[in-house]
Parts: sequence; C-alpha cells; structure tokens
Amino acid sequence: MADGQDEVSARALLDDLQQRLARGPHEALGIPPTAALPEIRLAFLELAKTYHPTKFARQAPDIQRQATEMFLALRAAYEGLGKEMRRQSQPAMPARQPNPGSALAQTSPSAAARPASAARPPTPAGGIPAMPVRVATPPVRASGATRPPLTQPAPATNGGGRPGTGGHAAVSPSLLGRPEDQLAPILEQVQRGQWEAARAALIALTGKFPTVPRFHAMLAFVRGREAQLARRLDEARVELMHALQLDPDLEVAKTALGELFSRRK
Repeated sequence: MADGQDEVSARALLDDLQQRLARGPHEALGIPPTAALPEIRLAFLELAKTYHPTKFARQAPDIQRQATEMFLALRAAYEGLGKEMRRQSQPAMPARQPNPGSALAQTSPSAAARPASAARPPTPAGGIPAMPVRVATPPVRASGATRPPLTQPAPATNGGGRPGTGGHAAVSPSLLGRPEDQLAPILEQVQRGQWEAARAALIALTGKFPTVPRFHAMLAFVRGREAQLARRLDEARVELMHALQLDPDLEVAKTALGELFSRRK
C-alpha cells in the first residue's frame, strides 16, 4: 500500500505510472490492445487501489500533488478507452438512399452523361443566359411579394427557449441558470431510487454542457451509489471520491461516502 511506504518508494511508484502513461493508455492500465470493456474497467479499479490520492495522504505535499495528477491521468486513459470501445461497438449508419421524387433520382442516365455544354440553358437574343428554373419556387402573394420558405429554420435557442448562438459549445454558462435548476428532476429520480434513469439523464446533460463540474460530479455520484447497492464497495468509493473532487460541496456524495465508510468499520 502506498500510504505505508517511505518517500523514496512513493516517488518511484508514481514515476513508474507516469512512464507507463507516456507509452499510452493500454500500457498505463496494463492491458492488451484487444482487451474488452469489462477487462478495462477491472484493470482501472485494481490500479485505483494503489494509486488513489488517498493512498498518499501521509506523504510530502509535492508527492500528494503528483499522485492526484497521475490518478486523474489514469482515469482519463480509462475513460478514453471506454468511449472508444463503445463508439466502435455502435452499428454503422446505413447509406442514405436518394428520394425517388428528388431531382437526382429523376435524372436519366442519358442526361447525366450529357456534356456540360449541352446541359446549359439556351441563350436568348439579348446575349444574357437564361437563369435555370428552380424546382421549389416560393408561392407569390397577390401583391407580388414572395412568402419566406416554409423550411426556414427557427431561431436557435440556448436551451431555455431564448434566442442564442445556435450551438451548445458557444452557450455561456451564465445562461444555464443554477445547476440545481437543471438537476431538480434528476434529484427526484435519485430520491425514488431510479438510478438507471438518473444516470441516462446525467449522461445527456454532461454531453450538452461539458464544462459544468456539478453535472459530472452528480454522474460520478450516481455511478457510485449504483456500485454501492451492488456491493462493489471499492468501485463505489472511487466514484464517490471522484464526485467530491469535482464538486467538494456535493452533499449527497458526502453523505453516501460517510455511509460507505461507517459500514466498513
């Protein structure tokens, strides 16, 4: 255990992990490139027993900082491999077939093979080429003004119904309101014990707003509670402590972690 080692051994242990991380995520986790998701998760949980920052709590401050950095890098390697494995396991989207009513589908082979000069519209006597006729022409009002296209996109909103920038990456966190407002329905699911639904909602929320730490902290808390209820106590401890690293004021994570440690005594 790292917390029972002297300073020289602790530094050597962390330096070894740093070298493995530099060689890639598989080297860091000590798994082959062909490892499946369960093997990747098991390898991370085993390494967390040795490299979690709490194992170095009695060491010098610089060693504690290095331990925190190495553990976060190890976790990033684990999560990166998991995301890549899940992405590869998703079925490929089928090729989009052309609409039989579209202009592309109605083009005959002879017209497609026709040279560019033959496809040009005839030039009137005035010498100005005639403009091609559009397939979809906006209807004309009685006064002669044209209506806007029916497919005109609606104004982009920032998630709260107000016009915004049109993309989540450019949304200012100040426009999101308090995190508690976003998490209110998820907390109700947590109180009812609907862990799977809460986890799915939080994954969607962190995907939309990746820069809000409380959303990621709540996701780690829900994973920790699921692991705790399944009696995977080491995994639960890692997830709950990670939640508090992201958001030290997350009371539900403090309560769950305190309950976990009290039951282990």
